[in-house]
Amino acid sequence: MNWEEVGAIGQLLGSVAVFITLGYLALQVRHARMETRRSASSVRVSMTSQQMMAFAVDERLARVFTQAVIGFGSPLPPFMSELVRVTGVTTEEAASLLFAFNAQFQSFAHSIEFIGELSSEERREFEGNLQGMFTAPLFRSYFNNQRPMLNQHAVRYIEKLLTQPGSTPA
Repeated sequence: MNWEEVGAIGQLLGSVAVFITLGYLALQVRHARMETRRSASSVRVSMTSQQMMAFAVDERLARVFTQAVIGFGSPLPPFMSELVRVTGVTTEEAASLLFAFNAQFQSFAHSIEFIGELSSEERREFEGNLQGMFTAPLFRSYFNNQRPMLNQHAVRYIEKLLTQPGSTPA
């Protein structure tokens, strides 16, 4: 073997090493992009949930919201209307519950977005909790009434989950 052959083999091995390195870097960039997306999504969900929970736990904010909706002549959100009609709670109480449920649904939708990253045991527990909650009459009413305003990917996931054996919608 002469030096030209050795050099050609060296160039070939160098090229293979470059392609392997580029492939590894591409995987790292993809992973970093996914982590950034997940982080941004988590921050968005956290901030939105905190804002909704502020309305849910502060009677004054719920009262102001309700007065503003009614004052501007807007109809109450469907879930609030049904809740007031069926249970007799005040519009402020209905607003608080709506905001609390919206915050909780945001959390569910975020978990559904990354459902593939849960262990099988975590997923089974999460899906069991969803089935239990969304087959109960109160959550089912929320889900049915607010459906057009909810994350549609999460809505489809929950609907599919509720059609599985062992799940009986109320």
